[in-house]
Amino acid sequence: MSIETISFKNNIYPKFQSEGYASQFAIPYALHVCKGIGYDIGCLKKKWALPGAILVDPELDDEWDAFNLPDQKVDYIFSSHCLEHIGAWVSAMDYWYDLLKGGGVLFLYLPDYSQEYWG
Repeated sequence: MSIETISFKNNIYPKFQSEGYASQFAIPYALHVCKGIGYDIGCLKKKWALPGAILVDPELDDEWDAFNLPDQKVDYIFSSHCLEHIGAWVSAMDYWYDLLKGGGVLFLYLPDYSQEYWG
């Protein structure tokens, strides 16, 4: 079986990387630890969201965003390929952490720094 590829800056990557929905690879793992009430920050599309999560994405609803979440403690915050697009990512993580209940889970799925395609 071969995987369809693309070329980017003289490197070869799997084509599926260019099609979005990277969370599909993290969701099976996240479902083991993201239990209770929580947010999926930056899912972009409802069909790409963590099942059962409260969706937070200005593309879907401009009421909430990464720095403006409902004032309630949650059991988890899940975010896939979003944090690397936030300039003040340290402040975002501090804010998200403060919204977690004791023992809550901050589940971040991020590209490796060497991944030029998602740079």
